[in-house]
Amino acid sequence: MKIKKTLFCIFAFLTAFVSAASAATPQQIIDRAAAKLKAMPSVYVDYTLKADGNSVHGVLTICGERFTASAPGLSTWYDGKTQWTYSGRMGEVNIINPTQDEVEQINPFAILRSLGKNYKAAQASAPKGCQAVKLTSTNTASDIREVTVTISEASSLPTRLLISLSNRQTIDISVNHIERGESLPVTYFQYNPKQFPGVQVVDLR
Repeated sequence: MKIKKTLFCIFAFLTAFVSAASAATPQQIIDRAAAKLKAMPSVYVDYTLKADGNSVHGVLTICGERFTASAPGLSTWYDGKTQWTYSGRMGEVNIINPTQDEVEQINPFAILRSLGKNYKAAQASAPKGCQAVKLTSTNTASDIREVTVTISEASSLPTRLLISLSNRQTIDISVNHIERGESLPVTYFQYNPKQFPGVQVVDLR
């Protein structure tokens, strides 16, 4: 009887030890998600954004640092240096060379790439089948203060991003669908004036 009890205690200890050893740290969870996204030629993300009681459906196409983003009445292209934003309401395109902070506000997935430089990670509570990491900005001048990223354990891909801004606004982004895309040329992430004839271009660089 004592032998069985001893063996049970040893087994319980080993199980707990292995589980603890295999548990991923917040940094590893984010690194894994970032590596998964980086390995894809491009990434297509269908999402719903909620802020200030409003809900907007949008689409992101990401390729490394480049991306395009579209939502009702608004389209953005970024080729890694220059950003073009078309506003249907204003009927114009604004051109800027955005800061990293500005890029992350349009494409929050860029936060995963800059984690080591601009954010510190900590464990957060998550629903079953997911892991969550709270990222706190180390840049006091950043408009983005905190981001809680929820990641699917099955796919290692983000399912939700909850963003807290310096003005106390909260942006809740739910990923409806995310999939691997094909390799895309740089021109895909650049504004094409032929598609918007007669639109005023405002160069703010």
